[in-house]
Amino acid sequence: MIRPSLLLLLVFCVAGCGSDEPTRTNDPAEIARAARAAKGTAQTEAQQSNIEFLYFTAAWCGPCRQVKPLFQQNKADFPEVQFRELDVDAPENMELASKYKVNAIPQFFVLVDGRTVGSHKGGFATKGQMANFLRTHAKQPAK
Repeated sequence: MIRPSLLLLLVFCVAGCGSDEPTRTNDPAEIARAARAAKGTAQTEAQQSNIEFLYFTAAWCGPCRQVKPLFQQNKADFPEVQFRELDVDAPENMELASKYKVNAIPQFFVLVDGRTVGSHKGGFATKGQMANFLRTHAKQPAK
């Protein structure tokens, strides 16, 4: 008697072997490996990007907590941009906050090739407003 999982594997092999069709799998380990590889590629592309979007925030800041989901959603929509969330109270971020003269939070900066091309103090009401700000300053085409 053939086990159902072996039969499924045989069906995929017969259907996909020797063709240009991508091989499909239900193996959780293989799926996890593919997901890690895709994530690593996206992270590498963002790290090589010449566009950065800095978000200065603090855990105690109410407006920062409101805008954080918008920041995360836009992060998914702009894989070519390196998004950096920086807590101003963290010792490792204090020098950077000083460099950019952060005197209000939330505060956002768009950098292209390490040069500040746009800044915004305060929150954004919608994901689209934040995306338009980023797109305008980073010269990204509309999606």
